[in-house]
Amino acid sequence: MNNDILEAVNAYLDSKDELAFQINGEWGTGKTYFIQNKIISGIKDTNLESNNTCYKRIPVYVSLNGINSIEELETKINRGVLAAYKVEIGDPNNISGKIGAGFEFISKLKIPFFNSDFSEETRQSINAIRDHFLENDDFSNYIIFLDDLERIAPKVSMEEVFGCIADLQNKWQCKVIIISDENHISDAKQLAFRKLKEKVINKSVQFGSESIEVATNLINMQLKELKLDKDVLEWMLDKTQILFEKSKNINLRTIKSFMSTFCQFYDVVETQQDKTKSVQNQCLKSGFLSLYVLTETFKKGLLHDVNSVKQLFPGVINTNDLFRDSDASQEESDAIKFIKENYESRAQSFTHDLIYDEALTNLVLHGNLNIQDFLGDINARFFREWDEADRISNELHNFRQLTDIELKRCQLEAWQLVSDIKTKARWMLETYTYFKLFKENNILLIDISVDEFQNYLVKKIDILGWTDLDFLETVIKSPEFNYLDTSLRQSINSRRKTLQKQNDKEIIQDLLSGNFYGADSDVVPFQTESFFELLIVNNDYWDKLLQSNVAIQNVEKCLSSIPRGNKVNELKFANQFIGKVNDFVRGDNNLGRIQAFNLNELTRKINDIKYMWR
Repeated sequence: MNNDILEAVNAYLDSKDELAFQINGEWGTGKTYFIQNKIISGIKDTNLESNNTCYKRIPVYVSLNGINSIEELETKINRGVLAAYKVEIGDPNNISGKIGAGFEFISKLKIPFFNSDFSEETRQSINAIRDHFLENDDFSNYIIFLDDLERIAPKVSMEEVFGCIADLQNKWQCKVIIISDENHISDAKQLAFRKLKEKVINKSVQFGSESIEVATNLINMQLKELKLDKDVLEWMLDKTQILFEKSKNINLRTIKSFMSTFCQFYDVVETQQDKTKSVQNQCLKSGFLSLYVLTETFKKGLLHDVNSVKQLFPGVINTNDLFRDSDASQEESDAIKFIKENYESRAQSFTHDLIYDEALTNLVLHGNLNIQDFLGDINARFFREWDEADRISNELHNFRQLTDIELKRCQLEAWQLVSDIKTKARWMLETYTYFKLFKENNILLIDISVDEFQNYLVKKIDILGWTDLDFLETVIKSPEFNYLDTSLRQSINSRRKTLQKQNDKEIIQDLLSGNFYGADSDVVPFQTESFFELLIVNNDYWDKLLQSNVAIQNVEKCLSSIPRGNKVNELKFANQFIGKVNDFVRGDNNLGRIQAFNLNELTRKINDIKYMWR
């Protein structure tokens, strides 16, 4: 169909038709790509002859998207013609660019920026441009492409736009091709458009949906610019065809968004030079397929946040499913329903390489990629060497396939690992989930106490660092862990408070030792204790503060930059701190003048900033 459009455009260009030509088609079907890469590139590559004189048609592409006034449109057309002129006859000093904004329509040429500061060479270039346009009355070889007619700003009327087009046709005798999607012209402008169309546009063609061909070419072109192994490139091109066969509709904006995201993903993967080639290639394959599916889901308005597809993430255990048949229905998000319907169930040939994880989802949603998390999921999915804990966890998860003897053996092996302090907290929590459910359903086949298991888990929590603790807190927020005993949640909260206190002390020690806020900035400090209270009650801190002007300045600097979890608490102890400093300054302490000045400045700054904490 698009070949027919190409022939129709060529026939229009060869004709004596004095009106405009329209290409109409839906958004996302590849109109702009077709115009720029088929029609305009073909025009540029074609030499013509008339009266024994060789010449070329000169295309000028202008998008109407966001045009806010008719003057702005005229300026864009003007600059487009100047740019085309520059390509046609050359403009080594870029004078066409320099004076472009000063031109009115070419037919009313003015050069307001001509002044004595220009060099002689520049002056000659300006004169050449002026003479060319003033002496050249024939613009019939210029072709003005006006794209995105439906995207002009609301305050620009159709009458103004079509008046501008008619002016071009009358004064320049040039060809005008309008690209549009009539269905998206606003209701307020539809009536005017229909009335003016027959006066300004003579012929119109409908752009057909050959978007699969255009999308395939777009992906092929961008993939071949990357340094992909030959077999990986061929694999991606093959899977592209499968993807498109399964898609009911190809939207080129989605394809462009997907390829932009994949190229960003590729650049990050390329930095992982310490990984084996097989790991890198698997990352690229899974990333390519999964990013396509996630991007399309996002563009459909179904992917709102990571929770939309969380059930598909690797390693997510839904304990509600442990005692269900594998095909039992469960509540699924619209995103998961769309993915399963359009890809998981209809494209079995590549589901092996699909992987949905939080890293890829965040890349599609927010543009940031945690490559280490993604590599972890890739290794776990495709390169895992099962250790003892993984094997046991897998057997527990699939316990319904075991005999009583096999399940009892698995439970005994799991219990032996529970008592090992080196066992990961996440594994222990998941195993505790299984054991609790086993007990509730009378299939805990070994003689152990679930309460004792909980005690082991509490001991493990008591030695966790920030990363493991944050992960554990994220896990237990899932609905499947609502059953957890209050004591476990209390243990996690207690451990967090302990780590927070340690972090608070590290901050103060850094400040007093000359390092400005060197502690972990990802943790909000002073949520349980007051910054000023710690300085007051700890004599060692107090002495260090008074003995060092650097420490005083560091405390002063950090007042506004360190966030505080409990500002009411800070206000209370800030007043006590000021009183203690003032007492010290007024006392006979043989203070140096600089030290006294610094302490006074500190109390003044605290008084100023207290109002921000109210």
